[in-house]
Amino acid sequence: MRDAALPGRESVVTTIPFANTGDWVRSVDNEMRTLRASQVTTVTTDEWTLLYSMDEGMSELYNVKSDPGQESNVISRHSALARELHASLLRFMTETAVPAYLLEPRRELLI
Repeated sequence: MRDAALPGRESVVTTIPFANTGDWVRSVDNEMRTLRASQVTTVTTDEWTLLYSMDEGMSELYNVKSDPGQESNVISRHSALARELHASLLRFMTETAVPAYLLEPRRELLI
């Protein structure tokens, strides 16, 4: 961030710490709880946002330029783009050494 000469990433990944359904987590109020539903991870570029869920049919894709309020989920019309953003998430997880038990269940985008 300090060296403008270094290239940045093409996307930004936003998430609570990675966890799988059934894992014990300490998210909102520091109380230990079992994660009962898949968490959502966001992958954002200058034009698109993928809200990725491991649950089939729960991921969403929005064009943030034409739909800044994220009202029209276009994942069914732009599934190839959603898969590219998902691949970007997997690269990020691999590059940052996220453990395999967290990476493996996220290998597929189930539209």
